[in-house]
Amino acid sequence: RPDPAVGPFDLVLGSDVVWLAELVPILVHALEAITCAGSRVLIVHQTRSLQTERLFLGLMKRRFDKLPSLDSDPQYSADIIDVWTFERRASAEVEEASGAG
Repeated sequence: RPDPAVGPFDLVLGSDVVWLAELVPILVHALEAITCAGSRVLIVHQTRSLQTERLFLGLMKRRFDKLPSLDSDPQYSADIIDVWTFERRASAEVEEASGAG
């Protein structure tokens, strides 16, 4: 039985966490470890490296669906900031998405 102090969590929030390529696999692994089917991950992101961004999005596809962007209040948004929302897929859906099912 999972320890509620370490997950799984229904919602995980992150801001400015995708910026070094060598840390991306560790971040994605941590998100996989603390979420379960139906969990949502919101990442507030400013692109600093397209290569790092692509790596992050590619690794997230293994277990998460990227949901449509949310409309932000113009007073609290900027063109250079994105808010990404991901939802964790169920295990069977992960196998299907990876071609193992």
